[in-house]
Amino acid sequence: RKGLRKYFNVVKRISLTKKDVQPGTIMHFDQSPENYVFSISPMLYDLLPERSPLQGMHHRKCAVIGNSGILLDSGCGNEINKADFVFRCNFAPTQGYEKDVGTKTNFTTFNGSILQYRFKYLATEKERQKFLKFVQALGDAIFWMPVFTYHTNAIPVRILTDFFWENRNKTNVKLAWLGNALKWINGYWRVKHQFKAYRLTSGVFMYTVAQAICDEIHLYGFYPFHEDEEGQPIPYHYYEPKDVNQTYSKVHKMDAEHLVLRNLHTKGVLKLTTKKC
Repeated sequence: RKGLRKYFNVVKRISLTKKDVQPGTIMHFDQSPENYVFSISPMLYDLLPERSPLQGMHHRKCAVIGNSGILLDSGCGNEINKADFVFRCNFAPTQGYEKDVGTKTNFTTFNGSILQYRFKYLATEKERQKFLKFVQALGDAIFWMPVFTYHTNAIPVRILTDFFWENRNKTNVKLAWLGNALKWINGYWRVKHQFKAYRLTSGVFMYTVAQAICDEIHLYGFYPFHEDEEGQPIPYHYYEPKDVNQTYSKVHKMDAEHLVLRNLHTKGVLKLTTKKC
Protein backbone atom coordinates (compact mmCIF):
# COMPACT_ATOMS: atom_id res chain seq x y z
CA ARG A 1 0.00 0.00 0.00
CA LYS A 2 2.83 2.38 0.86
CA GLY A 3 4.46 1.61 -2.48
CA LEU A 4 1.25 2.42 -4.30
CA ARG A 5 0.90 5.77 -2.53
CA LYS A 6 4.28 6.84 -3.90
CA TYR A 7 2.77 6.91 -7.37
CA PHE A 8 -0.73 8.27 -6.84
CA ASN A 9 -3.60 8.53 -4.38
CA VAL A 10 -6.03 5.82 -5.52
CA VAL A 11 -8.70 6.75 -3.00
CA LYS A 12 -8.73 10.35 -4.16
CA ARG A 13 -8.48 9.67 -7.88
CA ILE A 14 -10.99 6.83 -8.13
CA SER A 15 -13.64 9.37 -9.08
CA LEU A 16 -14.03 12.96 -10.13
CA THR A 17 -15.82 14.97 -7.45
CA LYS A 18 -17.63 18.28 -7.46
CA LYS A 19 -14.41 19.85 -6.16
CA ASP A 20 -12.45 18.79 -9.24
CA VAL A 21 -14.57 20.31 -12.02
CA GLN A 22 -17.38 22.74 -12.78
CA PRO A 23 -20.19 22.62 -15.36
CA GLY A 24 -18.56 23.48 -18.66
CA THR A 25 -15.11 22.16 -17.71
CA ILE A 26 -13.45 20.72 -20.81
CA MET A 27 -11.99 17.25 -20.27
CA HIS A 28 -9.59 15.31 -22.48
CA PHE A 29 -9.24 11.53 -22.80
CA ASP A 30 -6.15 9.77 -21.46
CA GLN A 31 -5.55 7.53 -24.46
CA SER A 32 -7.09 9.47 -27.32
CA PRO A 33 -5.71 12.37 -29.41
CA GLU A 34 -5.90 15.83 -27.83
CA ASN A 35 -8.55 17.06 -30.27
CA TYR A 36 -11.16 14.80 -28.62
CA VAL A 37 -12.82 16.71 -25.79
CA PHE A 38 -15.79 16.35 -23.47
CA SER A 39 -17.66 19.13 -21.67
CA ILE A 40 -18.97 18.46 -18.15
CA SER A 41 -22.71 19.04 -18.41
CA PRO A 42 -24.77 20.44 -15.52
CA MET A 43 -26.49 17.03 -15.21
CA LEU A 44 -23.22 15.12 -15.03
CA TYR A 45 -21.85 17.61 -12.52
CA ASP A 46 -24.91 17.09 -10.35
CA LEU A 47 -24.31 13.32 -10.38
CA LEU A 48 -20.68 13.63 -9.27
CA PRO A 49 -20.02 12.71 -5.63
CA GLU A 50 -19.09 15.36 -3.10
CA ARG A 51 -16.07 13.26 -2.12
CA SER A 52 -14.46 9.98 -3.12
CA PRO A 53 -16.74 6.99 -2.40
CA LEU A 54 -13.67 5.22 -0.99
CA GLN A 55 -12.78 8.02 1.41
CA GLY A 56 -12.10 6.67 4.90
CA MET A 57 -12.66 3.08 3.78
CA HIS A 58 -10.56 0.19 5.10
CA HIS A 59 -11.25 -3.56 4.99
CA ARG A 60 -9.44 -6.59 6.33
CA LYS A 61 -10.28 -9.04 3.53
CA CYS A 62 -11.33 -8.22 -0.02
CA ALA A 63 -12.22 -10.34 -3.03
CA VAL A 64 -11.67 -9.21 -6.61
CA ILE A 65 -13.63 -11.22 -9.16
CA GLY A 66 -12.38 -11.59 -12.71
CA ASN A 67 -14.80 -13.12 -15.19
CA SER A 68 -12.92 -16.12 -16.56
CA GLY A 69 -14.81 -19.33 -17.23
CA ILE A 70 -12.45 -20.99 -14.73
CA LEU A 71 -15.02 -19.95 -12.11
CA LEU A 72 -17.62 -22.42 -13.41
CA ASP A 73 -18.04 -25.37 -11.03
CA SER A 74 -15.48 -23.81 -8.69
CA GLY A 75 -17.86 -23.66 -5.73
CA CYS A 76 -16.22 -20.40 -4.65
CA GLY A 77 -19.46 -18.51 -4.05
CA ASN A 78 -19.59 -18.92 -0.26
CA GLU A 79 -15.94 -18.02 0.14
CA ILE A 80 -16.40 -14.89 -1.97
CA ASN A 81 -19.46 -13.83 0.02
CA LYS A 82 -17.45 -14.03 3.25
CA ALA A 83 -15.08 -11.27 2.11
CA ASP A 84 -15.59 -7.88 3.74
CA PHE A 85 -15.63 -6.11 0.36
CA VAL A 86 -16.19 -7.59 -3.11
CA PHE A 87 -15.06 -6.00 -6.38
CA ARG A 88 -16.62 -7.19 -9.64
CA CYS A 89 -15.71 -6.33 -13.20
CA ASN A 90 -17.79 -5.12 -16.11
CA PHE A 91 -21.23 -5.47 -14.55
CA ALA A 92 -20.89 -9.27 -14.56
CA PRO A 93 -24.12 -11.10 -13.64
CA THR A 94 -24.33 -13.23 -10.51
CA GLN A 95 -27.87 -14.58 -10.86
CA GLY A 96 -27.71 -18.22 -11.89
CA TYR A 97 -24.03 -18.47 -10.92
CA GLU A 98 -24.29 -17.87 -7.18
CA LYS A 99 -22.66 -21.20 -6.24
CA ASP A 100 -19.50 -20.28 -8.12
CA VAL A 101 -19.26 -16.48 -7.98
CA GLY A 102 -21.32 -15.52 -4.94
CA THR A 103 -23.86 -12.72 -4.70
CA LYS A 104 -22.13 -9.98 -2.75
CA THR A 105 -21.16 -6.87 -4.70
CA ASN A 106 -19.70 -3.72 -3.20
CA PHE A 107 -18.00 -2.30 -6.29
CA THR A 108 -18.54 -2.98 -9.98
CA THR A 109 -16.88 -1.55 -13.06
CA PHE A 110 -18.89 -0.60 -16.13
CA ASN A 111 -17.45 0.26 -19.53
CA GLY A 112 -19.16 1.73 -22.56
CA SER A 113 -19.15 -1.45 -24.62
CA ILE A 114 -21.47 -3.11 -22.08
CA LEU A 115 -24.08 -0.46 -22.76
CA GLN A 116 -23.89 -1.24 -26.46
CA TYR A 117 -23.75 -5.03 -26.47
CA ARG A 118 -25.89 -5.94 -23.48
CA PHE A 119 -28.35 -3.07 -23.30
CA LYS A 120 -28.51 -1.71 -26.88
CA TYR A 121 -27.60 1.80 -25.73
CA LEU A 122 -30.83 1.92 -23.67
CA ALA A 123 -32.64 2.84 -26.89
CA THR A 124 -35.94 1.13 -25.96
CA GLU A 125 -38.10 1.17 -22.87
CA LYS A 126 -37.57 -2.58 -22.50
CA GLU A 127 -33.77 -2.16 -22.37
CA ARG A 128 -34.04 0.78 -19.97
CA GLN A 129 -36.18 -1.23 -17.57
CA LYS A 130 -33.85 -4.22 -17.83
CA PHE A 131 -30.86 -2.02 -17.04
CA LEU A 132 -32.70 -0.33 -14.17
CA LYS A 133 -33.41 -3.71 -12.56
CA PHE A 134 -29.74 -4.68 -12.81
CA VAL A 135 -28.69 -1.40 -11.21
CA GLN A 136 -31.31 -1.64 -8.46
CA ALA A 137 -30.09 -5.16 -7.63
CA LEU A 138 -26.70 -3.66 -6.74
CA GLY A 139 -28.18 -1.86 -3.76
CA ASP A 140 -25.73 0.76 -2.50
CA ALA A 141 -22.67 -0.67 -4.27
CA ILE A 142 -20.22 1.63 -6.04
CA PHE A 143 -20.93 1.82 -9.78
CA TRP A 144 -17.66 2.89 -11.40
CA MET A 145 -17.16 4.09 -14.95
CA PRO A 146 -13.75 4.74 -16.58
CA VAL A 147 -15.13 7.80 -18.32
CA PHE A 148 -12.11 9.70 -19.58
CA THR A 149 -9.90 6.90 -20.82
CA TYR A 150 -10.98 6.83 -24.49
CA HIS A 151 -13.08 9.18 -26.64
CA THR A 152 -15.33 6.24 -27.56
CA ASN A 153 -16.79 6.58 -24.05
CA ALA A 154 -18.34 9.96 -24.84
CA ILE A 155 -21.67 8.68 -26.17
CA PRO A 156 -22.15 5.99 -23.46
CA VAL A 157 -21.39 8.57 -20.76
CA ARG A 158 -24.02 10.95 -22.11
CA ILE A 159 -26.56 8.11 -22.23
CA LEU A 160 -25.71 7.02 -18.67
CA THR A 161 -25.87 10.61 -17.45
CA ASP A 162 -29.38 10.97 -18.83
CA PHE A 163 -30.41 7.60 -17.39
CA PHE A 164 -29.09 8.16 -13.87
CA TRP A 165 -30.47 11.69 -13.78
CA GLU A 166 -33.88 10.44 -14.88
CA ASN A 167 -33.80 7.61 -12.31
CA ARG A 168 -31.95 9.40 -9.51
CA ASN A 169 -34.73 8.63 -7.02
CA LYS A 170 -35.02 4.97 -8.05
CA THR A 171 -31.48 3.71 -7.44
CA ASN A 172 -29.13 3.63 -4.46
CA VAL A 173 -25.80 2.98 -6.19
CA LYS A 174 -22.91 5.32 -5.46
CA LEU A 175 -21.75 6.66 -8.82
CA ALA A 176 -18.02 7.02 -9.44
CA TRP A 177 -16.60 8.57 -12.61
CA LEU A 178 -12.89 8.04 -13.26
CA GLY A 179 -11.10 11.18 -14.40
CA ASN A 180 -7.65 11.38 -15.96
CA ALA A 181 -5.80 8.79 -13.88
CA LEU A 182 -4.49 6.18 -16.32
CA LYS A 183 -1.01 7.68 -16.55
CA TRP A 184 -0.50 7.21 -12.81
CA ILE A 185 -1.88 3.68 -12.79
CA ASN A 186 0.09 2.60 -15.86
CA GLY A 187 3.17 4.26 -14.39
CA TYR A 188 2.79 2.31 -11.17
CA TRP A 189 2.62 -1.03 -13.00
CA ARG A 190 5.48 -0.11 -15.32
CA VAL A 191 7.87 0.92 -12.52
CA LYS A 192 6.75 -1.32 -9.66
CA HIS A 193 6.12 -4.52 -11.63
CA GLN A 194 8.10 -3.89 -14.86
CA PHE A 195 4.86 -4.40 -16.75
CA LYS A 196 3.83 -2.20 -19.64
CA ALA A 197 0.55 -2.59 -21.52
CA TYR A 198 -1.50 -0.30 -23.70
CA ARG A 199 -4.54 -1.15 -21.61
CA LEU A 200 -4.71 -2.90 -18.24
CA THR A 201 -7.63 -5.28 -17.77
CA SER A 202 -10.46 -4.18 -15.49
CA GLY A 203 -9.47 -6.94 -13.08
CA VAL A 204 -5.91 -5.71 -12.62
CA PHE A 205 -7.25 -2.17 -12.34
CA MET A 206 -9.52 -3.32 -9.49
CA TYR A 207 -6.67 -5.18 -7.82
CA THR A 208 -4.78 -1.88 -7.87
CA VAL A 209 -7.71 -0.16 -6.17
CA ALA A 210 -8.03 -2.97 -3.62
CA GLN A 211 -4.42 -2.44 -2.57
CA ALA A 212 -5.37 1.00 -1.29
CA ILE A 213 -8.17 -0.12 1.05
CA CYS A 214 -7.63 -3.83 1.81
CA ASP A 215 -5.22 -5.70 4.08
CA GLU A 216 -5.73 -9.09 2.41
CA ILE A 217 -6.68 -9.52 -1.24
CA HIS A 218 -8.07 -12.69 -2.85
CA LEU A 219 -8.41 -12.94 -6.63
CA TYR A 220 -10.89 -15.27 -8.34
CA GLY A 221 -11.55 -15.75 -12.05
CA PHE A 222 -8.18 -14.39 -13.17
CA TYR A 223 -7.23 -17.01 -15.74
CA PRO A 224 -6.48 -16.00 -19.36
CA PHE A 225 -6.44 -19.43 -20.97
CA HIS A 226 -8.88 -21.45 -23.08
CA GLU A 227 -8.31 -24.65 -21.06
CA ASP A 228 -8.12 -25.37 -17.35
CA GLU A 229 -5.09 -27.05 -15.78
CA GLU A 230 -6.54 -30.48 -16.68
CA GLY A 231 -6.87 -29.53 -20.34
CA GLN A 232 -10.66 -29.10 -20.29
CA PRO A 233 -12.03 -26.23 -22.42
CA ILE A 234 -13.50 -23.25 -20.57
CA PRO A 235 -15.41 -20.22 -21.90
CA TYR A 236 -13.86 -16.77 -22.10
CA HIS A 237 -16.40 -15.48 -19.54
CA TYR A 238 -18.20 -17.66 -17.00
CA TYR A 239 -21.58 -16.24 -18.03
CA GLU A 240 -21.22 -17.18 -21.71
CA PRO A 241 -21.98 -20.55 -23.35
CA LYS A 242 -18.94 -22.80 -23.73
CA ASP A 243 -19.34 -22.83 -27.50
CA VAL A 244 -18.95 -19.06 -27.80
CA ASN A 245 -15.84 -18.52 -29.90
CA GLN A 246 -14.35 -15.40 -28.38
CA THR A 247 -10.70 -14.42 -28.69
CA TYR A 248 -8.68 -12.66 -26.05
CA SER A 249 -8.41 -8.94 -26.67
CA LYS A 250 -5.24 -7.84 -28.42
CA VAL A 251 -5.14 -4.59 -26.44
CA HIS A 252 -4.67 -6.53 -23.19
CA LYS A 253 -1.49 -8.46 -22.33
CA MET A 254 -3.43 -10.99 -20.29
CA ASP A 255 -0.77 -13.71 -20.23
CA ALA A 256 1.81 -11.22 -18.95
CA GLU A 257 -0.64 -9.88 -16.36
CA HIS A 258 -1.32 -13.39 -15.16
CA LEU A 259 2.40 -14.05 -14.75
CA VAL A 260 2.79 -10.91 -12.61
CA LEU A 261 -0.17 -11.95 -10.44
CA ARG A 262 1.21 -15.48 -10.04
CA ASN A 263 4.52 -14.04 -8.89
CA LEU A 264 2.72 -11.85 -6.35
CA HIS A 265 0.79 -14.93 -5.18
CA THR A 266 4.05 -16.84 -4.71
CA LYS A 267 5.43 -13.96 -2.64
CA GLY A 268 2.32 -13.96 -0.45
CA VAL A 269 1.23 -10.47 -1.53
CA LEU A 270 -2.15 -11.79 -2.70
CA LYS A 271 -4.01 -15.09 -3.00
CA LEU A 272 -4.81 -16.20 -6.55
CA THR A 273 -7.44 -18.95 -6.78
CA THR A 274 -7.64 -20.84 -10.08
CA LYS A 275 -8.98 -24.16 -8.80
CA LYS A 276 -12.04 -25.31 -6.89
CA CYS A 277 -12.57 -23.75 -3.49
